Amino acid sequence: PVGWCIGTALSMVFYVTAIRKALAEPLAVAEAEGQAAEVRAEAEFAADAEMLKRTREGVSREDFFGSVAAINKAHKIYVLGSRSSASLASFAAFYLNYLCDNVVLIDTSSTSEMFEQMFRISEQDVCIAISFPRYSNQTINALSFAKSRGATIISITDGEMSPIAQYATYLLVAESSMVSFVDSLVAPLSLINALIAACAKENDGHVCENLGELEKIWDKYHVYRTDKEEQE
Repeated sequence: PVGWCIGTALSMVFYVTAIRKALAEPLAVAEAEGQAAEVRAEAEFAADAEMLKRTREGVSREDFFGSVAAINKAHKIYVLGSRSSASLASFAAFYLNYLCDNVVLIDTSSTSEMFEQMFRISEQDVCIAISFPRYSNQTINALSFAKSRGATIISITDGEMSPIAQYATYLLVAESSMVSFVDSLVAPLSLINALIAACAKENDGHVCENLGELEKIWDKYHVYRTDKEEQE
């Protein structure tokens, strides 16, 4: 009986120890994974900050302000970007609409529709093309067409070796890299934001007029919630 009791007690000790170990291991893994995620996030932030710094220092001021002048005097502005660059193109077109009367965001989901939207492009127009690795053949082909029609080309890409750089009237280089599987578009977005702000500054009278008219329309049709509506 004494031996049986000792054996049973030892078995219980081993059992409890095994349970504690089994419970502790997932917690340790979760803690390690949490630390790994934190390290990864810090690396992402640091990489983005460095790309912003290099973009600000490296962008050609001559090409930047040449782009501003071209946009502000263009008859029509075509904005083009495929795949992950499509979000940048959409952002650029959205805010350029506040500044300019004729902005066309090219739909790149269909090659035929893309050329149908662009076939009237001329030397009076500007095409803003955005492309980063992996470069889209649709963007390259569209730029080749726009260049053949004499349009001013503003290429926003990651360097002079980019396939869309060869078509550029003005080349705006923004740093881009992949710390993870996600393309980091922080620097290109910042560059586009700076470009739009500079265009607005050079054309502030027209911008104020457009925004004033839009405010009247928004108020009339209750497009946005007001402070009064929030309080109710």
